Amino acid sequence: MTDEAPTSKACTKCGVVKPLGDFSKEKIKKDGLQKYCKACNSTMAAKWRAENPEKVKAKAAKYHAENPEKVKAKNDKYRAENPEKMKAIAAKYRAENPEKVKAINTRNSVQLSNSYVAGILKIPASQAPPKILELKREAIAMKRISKKIKQLTNPKKASS
Repeated sequence: MTDEAPTSKACTKCGVVKPLGDFSKEKIKKDGLQKYCKACNSTMAAKWRAENPEKVKAKAAKYHAENPEKVKAKNDKYRAENPEKMKAIAAKYRAENPEKVKAINTRNSVQLSNSYVAGILKIPASQAPPKILELKREAIAMKRISKKIKQLTNPKKASS
């Protein structure tokens, strides 16, 4: 009998003998490895998630509530790395929800939100200096007031 360490192990789920690298670690086991291979574990986990969507959703909601900074950082990184996908998602949403988009645009144009003003300036809201946004917001408001005054003092030109 040799003292040589084994290089493979049989999965108790699928029965296939696989290299030790195909098994996840589990300290309490004698050999330090789980009894199921990674492929079987993955399949079982996917099946469980499909059978328990409410538990999966609750767990995700709890994580998002407890880790908002991590979630935001991950989402921001994904958006930065996948601008074309994000544009496609936004275009699809706009095509499927024209009334919602119109309501959002109306609200933003009335409130002159940072994202609306930054859009007019053609720069990302996150990169726009607050002072520039405020100055542009004031300029838009002044232009709107001027336009209303012209409409009130010259109704014929405004309606034609």
